Amino acid sequence: MFEKFDVNCVYQTAPIGFIGAQTVWKGTALVPLRQDIPPPPPAPSPSQDTHFGDGSSSVLTEERRIIQASNNSTAFKSAIKVALIYMVVALLWIFLSDAVVDLIPSTDVRSQIQTFKGSLFVLISGCLILLLTWNSTRKIYAAQKAERQASARLFGVLQSVGDCIWEFDLKERQIILDHRFADLSGYPPHVAMNPEQWRRLLHPSDLKTFDQAVQRCAKGLSMEMDCSVRLHHRSGQWRTLRVRGGVLERDSEGRAILMSGALSDISEITENEHRLSRLVNELTRSETELQRFAFATAHDLRQPLRQMASYSQLANRRLSDLANPQGDPKAHQQAHEDMTSYLGFVSEGAGRMSELLDSILTNFEQRSRSLSLSDVDMLSVVDSVLEKMQDDIASANAEIICEALPMIRADGPNLAVVMEHLLRNALIYRDPSRKLKVVIGAERRLGSWEISLSDNGRGFPPDKAEDLFKAFYRLHAASEIPGTGMGLPMCRQIIEQHGGTLTARGREGQGAIFYIELPDSLERNSPKAQRLDKTG
Repeated sequence: MFEKFDVNCVYQTAPIGFIGAQTVWKGTALVPLRQDIPPPPPAPSPSQDTHFGDGSSSVLTEERRIIQASNNSTAFKSAIKVALIYMVVALLWIFLSDAVVDLIPSTDVRSQIQTFKGSLFVLISGCLILLLTWNSTRKIYAAQKAERQASARLFGVLQSVGDCIWEFDLKERQIILDHRFADLSGYPPHVAMNPEQWRRLLHPSDLKTFDQAVQRCAKGLSMEMDCSVRLHHRSGQWRTLRVRGGVLERDSEGRAILMSGALSDISEITENEHRLSRLVNELTRSETELQRFAFATAHDLRQPLRQMASYSQLANRRLSDLANPQGDPKAHQQAHEDMTSYLGFVSEGAGRMSELLDSILTNFEQRSRSLSLSDVDMLSVVDSVLEKMQDDIASANAEIICEALPMIRADGPNLAVVMEHLLRNALIYRDPSRKLKVVIGAERRLGSWEISLSDNGRGFPPDKAEDLFKAFYRLHAASEIPGTGMGLPMCRQIIEQHGGTLTARGREGQGAIFYIELPDSLERNSPKAQRLDKTG
């Protein structure tokens, strides 16, 4: 099981990135650290402009970095273009204008023209530079606007998706998660942690699956990783997460150095799948039980019907002797006795059938009865049953020992029915050669309570332990020990409605033990308690 621990949070700003097509989204992260785990490197100073008051991410910081890099590249290209154009125009102007001026014979005129040519060259150069600079600046602003729009679209998409973005720096051994991790784990928003901290939050049974998925993706055996893990929420619950991602960057030797992806909360989907699976299994089991119940019902009802039919036919044959009062008086007397006996057997068969039908009706009523869950003191339940059965217990000279019993969230009246039936079975199947002793106790299990009822009665063969809970199954004939064989199946049905189990263990001539395992006291708002409430 897991070590219970409290998490003290140390907050650290750190970049978090999700790289898309030509765009990068980044945010800041805060670090919750266990006291026994060394803290990460100190946080950068606020002057680095890595955290914004809205708590979403440092999108603008990374955006400015990208835009600046793009602007530098565009500005450099534009500068080269302007320089080349200016150089060509200047050279053409110089050589062509000098060739034209040399054709003028007058020195004074040439001097004036040279002065005008220089002034005109300066004016044309200024206009050309102004035109080229304006065109380059317009392209830069257009590129900046496109970058801002792309960043805004990506940020909007990430906000609407609702998944938690993660980034794993394999070189620095740091896992960075965005603010949505707070919804998944209950820890403060913006979390960055090392792999050891992350693994402590995962269910031990899921560690191997997660490690294999990461290794296969990092080694290039699969294009992306996709696995499901259970994350320990700060409230103590387990959340099922779907982890998807891939390698964003590799070194010169092909080793993965940066991975990124998303965490999706699929707890509700997983719970629905489990609930559907349980319903399918329950329907399958109910169908099997119904078939077995129908077969057992037909078999057990046929026996009293055969008895009633047989003795009715015998009685019908003796009617002629009773109808003839002039016949032999002894024969008439014998016929009267036979008729009385036959009618007694018919009445016994009718009573047996009525008892079977009543047990069937009671069983179906119990199956359709809703549960009314509340916090039940099992000790009070047992005390009420013992008070109700005190005459039967006294007549059997039985010793009942009740140890400490827990508080359980359950249906009190239904549990009283179960305990009463188990106690009556102990009284009915007691060993006449020794005093009956019944011990009722409880033992704490992982997430449940196991309530046991043991006796030193007749017991039963170990291989018949499961047959006891089949409809109409009896270890002894009805003439030896009365009963219908429907009590224990009904008890198991009640316990299963509570999400528990009812089993038995025994040895012939050495007594029996019945084990009732019920879930621990449930929180009223927990999913399992709500499911049980809905069944009722």
